[in-house]
Amino acid sequence: MGKTRFIALLSAAALVGAAFWACSSTEYVYLDEKEPVTVLNAQLNTMDKTHCILLSESASHSIKALQGARITVTVNEGDPVIAREETPEEYSSYTQFCGVYVFDAEFRPGDSVRIEAEAAGMKVRSEVSVPGPIEIVSIDTASVLRTEYDDMGSSLAEASLLVKARVKDPDGGRNYYRVRRLIEEYYPDGYYHYSFNPETFKMDRLFEEGPLTESGYSTFDCSEEPLISGIAAAGSSSDGETVDIGALFEADNTWSVFDDTSFDGTTGEYVLRLYIPYWNQYQSLTACTRSEYLVINSLSFDEYHFLKALDASDFATFISEPVSMPSNVEGGLGMVSVESVSVARIFSLEVEVVDEEDYYDFPSWWDID
Repeated sequence: MGKTRFIALLSAAALVGAAFWACSSTEYVYLDEKEPVTVLNAQLNTMDKTHCILLSESASHSIKALQGARITVTVNEGDPVIAREETPEEYSSYTQFCGVYVFDAEFRPGDSVRIEAEAAGMKVRSEVSVPGPIEIVSIDTASVLRTEYDDMGSSLAEASLLVKARVKDPDGGRNYYRVRRLIEEYYPDGYYHYSFNPETFKMDRLFEEGPLTESGYSTFDCSEEPLISGIAAAGSSSDGETVDIGALFEADNTWSVFDDTSFDGTTGEYVLRLYIPYWNQYQSLTACTRSEYLVINSLSFDEYHFLKALDASDFATFISEPVSMPSNVEGGLGMVSVESVSVARIFSLEVEVVDEEDYYDFPSWWDID
């Protein structure tokens, strides 16, 4: 087995997995192949207005960035948009392996999106459509006390926020989704943080001027069952009652995806039960408003299938030769997708402002300036 070839392909797959791209076919790659392969990856969605495309070349000994390419994006046979080569801050870690290309566009459900790339004598393309969004009908919350266990097996009571979200499928066909938790913190007056100074070997206390907003994605705590229920259709065995289906996030569901294939005999509406741990214990050194949102991304079947295949339980399959490389890119390899995004706010609250001594438990080896 060509180990270097495997490492290059595994690196490509890791980049794909990190950004959650879709696939619609499977390429079988033998690890001792010597010819370089062009890899085109893009994760697009209906919420963002600026999008990134990653372009690289996977060879027998390495994976490297492809720069200087001409990439066009066409929506519904309109005028092509030329992507510009640049590196937004959130993509800076990719530049060793990928050329980063940026373009502006707004996508709507049902749109057809085509990406074509040319560089160094190669030409690749991919065409995908935008799935319909799920409707978040309502969200109810309640503070609950749950029992958690530490590494030593000791139990402790944890205050969690139970989130009950009622959602409804778009009509027709099977539907596939990914659930995420979006956190936004608004600092009207700025905030303090610490950064290691390699010149002085000390921790510098820094202040970022406000107003500013920090945001990022997290996951829900879903360790209790049942977590997902269908609203039964009238005339079924349950006659309109809520029917427990099972766990939403199982141990092998790394990417928090689910589908509606278990909901036959229901109205297309179901209830998700999710938990936010430690929700009433947020603290800050400066004034801060924290908002959390339920985000559900609608996926194509191919993207759903690809994300499920990336789970750790399928790793043994991936390292078997030939390597199974899901792809929807003609002329190369890669994953291109456009997700419809549905968002609903769960709560907003003013974070408790505390003194620095109460906020930080400084390690003894920190030397603070």
